Amino acid sequence: LRDAQSETEQKKRIALLFDLTKMKNEQEKALHKLKNIQMSSGGFPWFKGGRYASTFITQHIATGFGHLAKLGVADFDTSPTKMIKKAVLFLDEQLLENYEKLLKKASKIRQTSKTEKKGEKAYKAFLSKNNLSYFSIQYLYMRSFYPNISLDNKTKTAVEYYQNQSIIYW
Repeated sequence: LRDAQSETEQKKRIALLFDLTKMKNEQEKALHKLKNIQMSSGGFPWFKGGRYASTFITQHIATGFGHLAKLGVADFDTSPTKMIKKAVLFLDEQLLENYEKLLKKASKIRQTSKTEKKGEKAYKAFLSKNNLSYFSIQYLYMRSFYPNISLDNKTKTAVEYYQNQSIIYW
């Protein structure tokens, strides 16, 4: 009798696990929650009600969706696709901002040099150093999942710079 009861219980649990309708509803709830916490900039905060977008969390979410798409698990309608595109564009802006800060530092080094020739040499030397960060490496990885989202020329230049850095400092 116990074996029969436990077998019946196991079958119920398995049926519940594979209840596709329930899984679809849970997926829609989760996507709805994500969409509600996404900020107008495209970034996601650490927690619901957060006032600032987190590049770390946004990258984590975008990378996760990229993994799902690559594995063929995700079959999303247009709503999550728009949400992720907005997040990727937010991360593009963050990478470009970091790259422009790096160029400003290099320009300051150039300006403080005694001669124009020494300034140019110092500028190039600074940019040739290892300027990779966790963000830039994770960004390149995340962006590899989204080749269909186009980059503007400035961002493409920044991406190429960090890709070359990752080749050199592998």
